Amino acid sequence: MNYIINSRFCTQAMTGVQRYAYELSLRLAKLGGALPVSPRNTQERPYADLNPARIGYLKGHPWEQIELPAYLWRSGSPPLVNLANTAPLTYGNQIVTIHDLAFIRNPHWFSKKFAAYYNFLIPRIAWRSKSIVTVSEFSKREIVTLIGIPSSKVHVIYNGVSEIFKSGGEDGVEKHFGNYILAVASFDPRKNLRGLMEAFLKLNFKDLNLVIAGRSSKNFNMDEDYSRQGRERIIFLTDIDQNELARLYRGAIALCYPSFYEGFGLPPLEAMSSGCPVVASDIESVKEVCGNAALYINPNDTESIMKGLRDVVEDEDLRLSLIETGKKRSCLYNWDDSAEKLYQVIHRSGFGLKNGGG
Repeated sequence: MNYIINSRFCTQAMTGVQRYAYELSLRLAKLGGALPVSPRNTQERPYADLNPARIGYLKGHPWEQIELPAYLWRSGSPPLVNLANTAPLTYGNQIVTIHDLAFIRNPHWFSKKFAAYYNFLIPRIAWRSKSIVTVSEFSKREIVTLIGIPSSKVHVIYNGVSEIFKSGGEDGVEKHFGNYILAVASFDPRKNLRGLMEAFLKLNFKDLNLVIAGRSSKNFNMDEDYSRQGRERIIFLTDIDQNELARLYRGAIALCYPSFYEGFGLPPLEAMSSGCPVVASDIESVKEVCGNAALYINPNDTESIMKGLRDVVEDEDLRLSLIETGKKRSCLYNWDDSAEKLYQVIHRSGFGLKNGGG
């Protein structure tokens, strides 16, 4: 064992951040020298393949801020790799991954407690860490601009596409929801689901549903419960696994991703790999990921969202073009390549892989 992977993410539901941490951790473990370590309340599914060592008795942030650094100090202060935004504040021999700075840009999107904690914690661990990893050039510029971290300290390592989205899932195409537009997003204000629902309902397409796959969280500052909209053509799905999600992509007319702010935007990439046309926000990070393979909309303009949906529903040639360019674009993103880049960052980050200091 040369370094530790902070695997607290294995106690959480798998959304984009956890997917990134899980896929890279699996590959780092195979490359050798890595020991994933997590709290005892690690979920058996979907993290069983990682099989982290379970230590301590606390959970959540107390485990990460108290028991994890104590374990590291007892173990000779080995390097620590953090892949899911947070890290021990008092431990310096580490790399931290910061996915985005939405909590600085728009703290009102989050609960007051969450925004206050992240605004306190993230800048401090960023400055204290040996290196910072992030998921896009956009997020790198945010980190440099908003926290003041030197550009040379920040390394961009993109998300990849899991094999299941290339194969489409075990059962092929989702057929339970008729013709549908798909949205894959947590019930988070920055995901702009309210704007999407408003645009969809105004279009009043007959025999077309809107399927929203996501989950709520106490970390988000929600002023209404999306699941209580009472719209018969809007279907809410929660706690779906990767096979179900792959089938949803393959069965959809298109994915609509109308976010106000993202560090990367994994669902459009998964959709493109699955052969699903993508309608997405014309924000900087999403355009960096999708290139010319998406139909772009203004997330702040209901009419723009409506036009994007109308165009992709009514124009079969447009859909076929988006599918073709999307599949080509998705081939640029590979978890194995990303893991190799991270492995190189770990070995160039200025700490000894045998005798690092805490």
